[in-house]
Amino acid sequence: MNTAAKSYPGAGTMAPDGLGRMTLEHVCRDAGIAMDEAIEQIAKKTNIQATPDMRIIEIAEKAGENPMNIWNMTRSRWN
Repeated sequence: MNTAAKSYPGAGTMAPDGLGRMTLEHVCRDAGIAMDEAIEQIAKKTNIQATPDMRIIEIAEKAGENPMNIWNMTRSRWN
């Protein structure tokens, strides 16, 4: 399996279709986001200790957020 981040123009700038069903690992890999930094941002903003195998919807539900907000949190270091 290729774990390299996608390099097409705009990769990581828009939430992917089916975001809630994806794992944090999948989202980070496809968007070129460092996993440890995404986990750090989620913990800082929600007090949830996410793991790479958690689905975005699971993180969102535990945090009382929606999946799009979790997506934005993973990217907040660059926004």
